[in-house]
Formats: sequence, C-alpha cells, structure tokens
Amino acid sequence: MLKNQLYQNCNSLFYIAFISAIKQGDIGCIVNVLCLWMVMMQSTATMPKYTDAIFESLAQVNTYEP
Repeated sequence: MLKNQLYQNCNSLFYIAFISAIKQGDIGCIVNVLCLWMVMMQSTATMPKYTDAIFESLAQVNTYEP
C-alpha cells in the first residue's frame, strides 16, 4: 500500500510540474515531462496510442523555431 501511494505521489508531482510549465511557457520542462511519460506509458499494453501521441507532439515541438 505504501509503494502504491509513493507511485501516486510521484505521478502527481509530474502532473503538477507539467501544468506549471505550461502556465509559465517553459518548453524545456514540458519536453522533459513528456519524455518521462512516454517511457512510462510505453510498457502498458492498454495505452499504446498515448505513447504515439506524445511522440508525435515531441516531434512537432522540435520543428518550432526558437
């Protein structure tokens, strides 16, 4: 039970960091969180399309001008 709560806390902190980065416009932090989420979701057989969507979003971010 403690292990599950620790995982929940970790995932919640990633989400809070992601929302905060969006509000501040911090693209670097957004890319970092999306990379972590892409790896975390890649192993689950029930959510393969989320990984593909994150990968496509990251590919589009890399084409933006600085």
